[in-house]
Amino acid sequence: MQNTNLHTLYLKDYQVPAFLIHSVELHFILDAEKTRVSSKLTVQRNPGSQQSGDNLTLSGENLTLIRVAIDEQELSQDAYQQTPD
Repeated sequence: MQNTNLHTLYLKDYQVPAFLIHSVELHFILDAEKTRVSSKLTVQRNPGSQQSGDNLTLSGENLTLIRVAIDEQELSQDAYQQTPD
C-alpha cells in the first residue's frame, strides 16, 4: 500500500469516524515460510457521524484475503469489494 499522494492532515480537517471499533482480536500462526493472521473486529456504525452512507474500508499491504464474515456468516465475493490496495 504505497501512497504517493501523501498530504498533511490538520485538526480543522478532522471528521468524526463513520464507524466505531469496540474490540480487536488477533490470532497468529507463525511459520518460517508464511504467517497467517486472523482478526475479529467488533464494529458498529457511529451514530455521531454525519457520514452515514460510507462503507467500511479496511486497508492492507501484501495480504491474501481468505474470508470475510459478518456475525459468523461468510460473505460471498459479490457482497464486498477487494482492490489491489
